[in-house]
Parts: sequence; structure tokens; C-alpha cells
Amino acid sequence: MEKLIETVLRYRLAVLFVLGILIAGSIALLTSMPAGVFPNSTFPRILVQVERGYAPLTDMEITTTKPLEDALRNVEGVRIVRSKTSRGYAEIELYFDWEIDLMQAYQLVQARISDVRGKLPPGTGILVKRMTTSAYPMSGYAIYSDVRSQRQLRNLAEFTIRPLLSGVSGVYQIEIVGGERPEFRVQLKPEKLALYKLSPLMIEESLKEINQVKFLGKVTDKYRIHLGFQNDLLRTADDIKNTVIAVRNGIPVKLSSLADISLTSKEEYIITTANWHRAVLIDVLKQPNANGVSVGNKIDEIIVKIKNDLPADIHLEKTYDQEAFVKRSIIGVSENILIGMLIISLIVFFFLRSFRASWSIIIFMPLVMILSFFLMYVFKLSINIMTLGGIAAALGILVDNATVVVENIIRHYSEGQPLDKAIVKGSAEVIPPMFGATLTTVIVFVPLVFVTGLTGLFFKPMALTLAIAVFISLLLAISITPILTHIFLNKKNGFRAKDDFLSGIRKGYEETLQFLLRKKIIVLALLVIIVGISGFLFTQLHTGFLPEWDEGAFVMNYKAPPGTSLKETNRLLLQLENIMKKYPEVESYSRRTGRGIAHRHPANEGDYLISLKENHNRSTFEIMDILNKEATAQIPGLYLDFVQVLPDRLKDLAGEEKPIDILIFGNDQATLQKTTQEIYEKLKPVKGLVGLTPAELPSEPEFDIKVNHEKAAQLGFRPGEVQKLIETAIWGRVSTYIKQGMRLVGVRLRYPAEFRKNLEALKQLQIISPNGAMVPIKQIASIDIREGQAAIIHENGSLVSKIFADISGRDLGNVVKDVKDVLYKIKLPYGVSVSLGGDYESQLKSFEQLFFVLLLAALLILIVLLFEFNKFRTALAIFLGTIFSFTFVIIGLYITGTSLDISSFIGTITVLGIVVNNGILLMDFTARYRLMDNSKSAALIQAGRVRIRPILMTNITTIAGFLPLALKLGTGSEILQPFAVAVISGLVGSMFFSLIVIPVLYDLLEK
Repeated sequence: MEKLIETVLRYRLAVLFVLGILIAGSIALLTSMPAGVFPNSTFPRILVQVERGYAPLTDMEITTTKPLEDALRNVEGVRIVRSKTSRGYAEIELYFDWEIDLMQAYQLVQARISDVRGKLPPGTGILVKRMTTSAYPMSGYAIYSDVRSQRQLRNLAEFTIRPLLSGVSGVYQIEIVGGERPEFRVQLKPEKLALYKLSPLMIEESLKEINQVKFLGKVTDKYRIHLGFQNDLLRTADDIKNTVIAVRNGIPVKLSSLADISLTSKEEYIITTANWHRAVLIDVLKQPNANGVSVGNKIDEIIVKIKNDLPADIHLEKTYDQEAFVKRSIIGVSENILIGMLIISLIVFFFLRSFRASWSIIIFMPLVMILSFFLMYVFKLSINIMTLGGIAAALGILVDNATVVVENIIRHYSEGQPLDKAIVKGSAEVIPPMFGATLTTVIVFVPLVFVTGLTGLFFKPMALTLAIAVFISLLLAISITPILTHIFLNKKNGFRAKDDFLSGIRKGYEETLQFLLRKKIIVLALLVIIVGISGFLFTQLHTGFLPEWDEGAFVMNYKAPPGTSLKETNRLLLQLENIMKKYPEVESYSRRTGRGIAHRHPANEGDYLISLKENHNRSTFEIMDILNKEATAQIPGLYLDFVQVLPDRLKDLAGEEKPIDILIFGNDQATLQKTTQEIYEKLKPVKGLVGLTPAELPSEPEFDIKVNHEKAAQLGFRPGEVQKLIETAIWGRVSTYIKQGMRLVGVRLRYPAEFRKNLEALKQLQIISPNGAMVPIKQIASIDIREGQAAIIHENGSLVSKIFADISGRDLGNVVKDVKDVLYKIKLPYGVSVSLGGDYESQLKSFEQLFFVLLLAALLILIVLLFEFNKFRTALAIFLGTIFSFTFVIIGLYITGTSLDISSFIGTITVLGIVVNNGILLMDFTARYRLMDNSKSAALIQAGRVRIRPILMTNITTIAGFLPLALKLGTGSEILQPFAVAVISGLVGSMFFSLIVIPVLYDLLEK
């Protein structure tokens, strides 16, 4: 090792030159790395969305959902096929294992759909989506005007703004929601149709036949071929009016004589608003591997140019900006890193009492972090909260190697050795144990490759980044730290080692260790007490899944009572928006009624996406709670559900809906509904459950029109004609389309509104028979009213009902315990079963995986220790001392009120890799001193005397590196706060275990 350090010093100019090139390259790569709020990831879930207009629920289930389910169940690798069918719409979710090649699975799904598509009803639209972290809008805009119509605003958004934004590199899709689309309305006059003995179906066929371009043939004239077409395309409302439908008594009957014709707006069942105005919404979705911050900046530049060109009455405003949260999070974590570096620098100076000696360590930190981006780029990691959090977390760990090298060099230098010899001797002395210590730190994170789900999504990139930083710190500690120390401690600078202020502490430690080595029973008794206390406190810990963070934006889902019309729902929501005006923290919002951010809804449902001002005084959680209470009190019957944007999207990507998700399985719908209601009622008293709701509330009432086909046939109606005529009267039928610009505009035939204003008017509605007679519907059909059903849910072919709930005021573990107790006491009917999902299921799977990771990491550390020392007893002493550090993790979590969740669990695993380092170096020095014919006790005391300063330095600097994260300084750091608390707690305990327990166990075990 001494030759290696001598070579590094001899060629230090070349080493520094190569370092400069690598730093420049890392900075260049950093600017091209994708950035986002979370790591880019594809979830093992494929969503199939199926649309069939307003097809009846039961028909949709049998003719559309069931054939698709049966086909998709045979896709290779599929675990769960879950479907939700409503009127004219179905979502089929396919769940795979995390190891699956999702692109191949996506292709197989497409192939299976192609196989069955021909068997589905005509007009069935199918969209297949891979669920990625880029499947939702990264930003949203609203365009509104108090002068322009919604149709004009929709045209502006669709044909002016969308093409400009779609051209930005990294943009995947620009979605336009809301506004009005044009439609030609042919409002039929039933009395005129009766007069001329014409049926609406005849008008429909006439318009279809006329509005065509037909190829007629080709003619050669003067050596040139001329292609012939019949072009009778309709272009305007006047063309429709002048269309001849029939001839009566030699006089052409034009459509204008039979109907009122106008270009109007298509009847929509969606209302969108933003910032207290009716608005058209524009959502921007980025490509999965695009740099969200860069894409967002380019979009903003184009939006500014568009706004400058818009008329004064048109407003284009941003309503949501995910990248703003990304920027704040990146800045927040970066500030944590800088604060950590400053604190560590002060601590290093405090211990070394020399600016020149400290500079080697201070400069070391930014070098490691900058070079880490080079390997992050190689491993295709992105810039996000978790990877930057990994660097922030590594800050305290990576400085250990430099601290160990510099401290040992100074020790040799202080003993009077020449500088070059002190650098060579001091560096070479600690490199072998430092290499083993670094290897154990890195190897702890290897088992995390087996972790899947949200835990893997969040913490695998963080762990890999941390391991990269620690590995680079080892390389730089060997190659760069000796050079930096040589530069700052050279004779020209006149460095003198100052008196060691730790002499008093060192003396007290030696006396304490001598005493405890003689009285080992005291240490063992303390261990028993600490283990007993931590074991008891472990049973008192709160448990959770993911930590909560204040994002500054939230989704407010709402439901009006079943059957509420779009107009009435809108009236209720305008009251809600008036309440929101009183909240100074609200910066902007967008609202969708009849549709959600990513899903279709009935007319009485939808959501708000609300963005808060950056420096709002009250937390997002406070605002959600207060708004919920105020709105619920002032608008009875309006159900509200609050969740922050990013957790909502993560749950949706994972196929979860709420922290508590109870699934009831069965094969009979009536039994299932009865059981669901019973469970719902018995769960109401459970403390901590809020927003307890059956997944499917009753839907709006329905009416069935049953045709008496015998009577219909007697009046001359052919099969299917009555249904088409009633549809024309009530809903209208689009007979053909007219091209206007880049859009096809439908021509809808429909009766006037007075013929369908209520059910009684519907019964009196008259349709025209083939012989021209007016026939009331009630003469040939009956109308039956019944309670509607909102949706039918299947899972792997079985019927499913669900109950959802949020949690407030209690931790997940205790709430789930009470829920289980309630479910256990309910006697379920034959064929009905119940399971718990949501955060509980995710937590259970994650804890099982992390416990396996913990055991495997511990085993790997023991293997490394055996290779390092080649003595089982020595390895066991270090291993046990390291494992005992978990006791302080538990105590620390309890004292700080931090939940045991996946973040703190990962922190517990990380403690293993950090704490073991001190034990390795201490035992390595002990072994050296024993080779000098020292007794076992004397060797332990001598090693402790030498290693107490670096142990205290490395532990305190590591704690300092984690301190900003533990204090939640900066946006987005909340998710890493439990991680930091767990690590700091373990490190605090490790000082006792490294300096006292490990020597005592070594003395006890070693011969």
C-alpha cells in the first residue's frame, strides 16, 4: 500500500489533471440528465379503457367487459385481472410481477385485444395504457374569457395552442378538456313529418347518401387521364337546409320544411372551470425519460409568447405545475447538502484545530458529489428527490474515508515524522481496513435489488446513489486525499500540529475501558436492560407505509347525491368555489365535472386540482381539513375526499385507492351488496377511520322502454326501427359528418326539448310509423323506472365489492388491527370472502421484503468480516456490537414520535453498513497491537486510545450530514426524515457499542 501512495504523490499533477477532466465531464452530464419529482419507473400494470357511448351496464358487462376479461386472462405473466364496468365505459386492469418485461406484455395485450375485437359490439373504442410515472400531467393551463364562447376557446386550444406545445421536445401529449365542440342540429318538426308521411330514419338515410364523394371512373382526353368523382359533400347549414328528402305531388320537399337547422354546440356532459371562470383546460404530459424541468421551461417560454399574441379578453393561466415542486425539492435537498457540508466542515475543524488540515476533508466532499453524477449517468439514474436524497444521506458517510486518512496522517505527523513519510505511512496503514469497511457499507445495499413495489421505486435509486457516492469516496480517499493533504500541510505553509484537546476524554475513556474489561458483567447487564427497553418500545411504535410530505397542491374529489344532474352539480360546486375564495393560500385551481384527471365520471362526480401559494402559512393538511369541514357544513349532501396530488397519482399507478381498502368477494350481487352494507355499518365506530365509503354508491335512477313487438309489427314497424326512432327523439342520432377545417362536425337529428322534458312527456311522445301515422310510445311500449347501479367490479372472474377509508389521528398499524377485529367477528355468508388491501397490503409486502433484505445484509456483513479477520470470534464480536445498534434506532424512533415505515426501515438497514466501520478499524488496530506482543487488554486500550478521535469525528460528522434531513429542512425532505432519524439514532448508540461493547465482547470471546 505504501508503494501505491508513493506513486500517487509522485504523479500528483497527472492525477489532478485526470480529476479535472472527470469533474468537467460530470458537470456536463449533469445538465443532460432527466429530472423529475420521483425516479422514472414503469409499474407492472396495464390499463385497458373501453368506451361504448352510453351502453347499458348489464349489456356492457356481458358483451364487452366479459369477452375482454376472458381474452386478457390468458396473457402470459398476468397475475390479476380486475375490471370496473359502468354505463358505456369499462376499465380493465392487468397486474403483473415486477420482474416482467412490460413492453412485451403490452404487445401481448394488444394482440389478445385484436383477437377478440371482431366479436365486440360496433363502435367499441379501446385504449391501452402502460402505467408510468409520466402517465399524468406535469403541468396544467386554463384558457378563459368573459366575452368569447366556450366553442371559440376550445378551437383556440385545439388548433392553435396544442400544435405549438406538441412540438416541444420531450412532450408526449397535450390533452384538451372541456369547452364546447360544434355540431349541426337538425331539430325535427314531428307535425311536418306526419304531414309529408316521412320518418326520421328516411331523413337520416338521405343525408348519408347525399354527403359523399364517389369515384366514378376515368376518361382519357388528349393523352391525359382524367379521374371522375361525384362530389355532393355538404359544407354549411344552408347545404343541409336545401337537401331534398322526398317529392310530394311533384314538389321537392327540402329538409328546411321539416326541421330547424343551425350550427350550434354539441351537448356535453362535462363542465370545466378554473380560477372562478368557466374554462378550457390544457394538460401537458411529458415522455417518460424526458427532463421534466427542461420541458417545463420550454413550455413556459411558448406560453409567454402565446399570451402576448392573445386578445386582451382571453386569459391563459397556469393552474398546476408539478415541476415547480420538483424545482423546490431539488433546491431544498441541495440546501440540505450545503448545510450538511457547512456543519461537517465546522466539526472537522473543531476536532483537527487546523484550517489547513481541515481543507483536505472540506474539498473532498464536493469532489465526491460531483463525480457521483458521472456514475449516476452510467446507471441511467435521474435527478429527483430520492437520488439527491441519496447524495445528501451519503454526505455524512462519504466523509468518513477522508476523515480516517487525514486523521491518521496528522497523528503520524504530530509524532514528528516527515510530511511525506507521514502521508505514506498514515494512508497505507488505514487503507486495508478502510477498504473492508467501505465494502461492508456498499454491500448492505445489494439486497435492495430484490425489493419491488413502491418501496423499490423510491429507495432502490436512493440506495444505488448512496452506494455510488461511498464507492467514489473510497477511490478519492486513496488517490486524492493524500495529494490534498500534501498540498495543505507542506513545509512552505508551516503547519504545526496543535495540542490534542481530546486528551482528557481519551484518558477518561482508557480508565473506563480498563474498568469495564475487568467488570464485564456491568456491560452485559446494560446490554440486557437496553435490549429489554427497546423490545418493549418496539411494541409501542406507530407503523405506516410512506411518510407524508407537504406538496403544496392537492386533489379534492367530490360526489353529489346519485342522480344529480350536471346543472345541479355545477350549482353546488359554484357554492364550493365561493368558499374557496376566502382562502388566501389558494393560488389557482382547475375543476372537472363529469370527468377526472385520468378517468371518466358520472355527471355528479369529478375533482378539483388546487395549487397553493409557495409560502402559504398553513400547511396543506390544515387547509384540506378546514376546507372539508367548512364545505361539508355549508353544502349538505356533497361528499368530499382530499388527497395530495403526487400520493394520489402513486396510488393510482399502483392500483390502490385508499390507505384502507376492504375487498369483498362473492358470486351473487345481492348477497355481496348486503354483506358490504353490514361490514360498512360495523366499521363506522372504528376510531381513526375517516371517509368510510362503499366503493359504489347507488346510481341515478334508470328507466327501461320495453317494446311490444307484436303491436309494433301490426303498425308496420320493422325490428329495430322503434328503438332507433325513440333514440332520435330523446338523444338524437348523428346521421353524417361535415368537414370544417381540420374537424369533422356531426349532423344530429333530434326532437325539440319539450318532447322529452320529463317522463310523462316521454310517454306521450309520438313517433312516425312507416305509413306516416303518429304513434304514441305508450301505445307500443311500456316505461318502467328502477334503481340504477353505478358499476360492477370483477377480479379474476369473481364479483367484488369494496369499502374505502382514509386514516386520521391514528397510525396505520393500530387502525388495521381494529379493522381486523371487526371483520373477524362478522359471520360471512357461504361463498363470500374478505381481504384487506390499500396501504396495509403494500406495507405488509414491503416489510416482508425489507426484513429479508435486513437478514441478507447482516449475513453479507458477517461474511465480509470473516474474510477480513479470518477469525470467527473477532468477526462475531464486531457483528454483535453492530446488531445491538438497532436498539438505539428503536429508542430514537419512539422518542421522536417517528413511525416505523419503509423510510425508517431502510434507515435501519443503512445503520448496519455505517456502524460496522468503526468496529472494523478498531479491531484492525487491536490485532496490530497484539502482534507487537501486547496483552489482549492492553491492545484493546491502545487501539481505543488511537481510534477514539476518528470514531468520534466520523460519527459526529455522519450525524451532521443527516441532521438537515432529520429536521425536514427544505421541500420534499419529509420522505427522507424517518430515514435520517433512524440513522442518527443508530449512530448515537454506535459510539457506545463501538468503543465499549465491541472491545468487551472481543475480550470475552477471543482467546
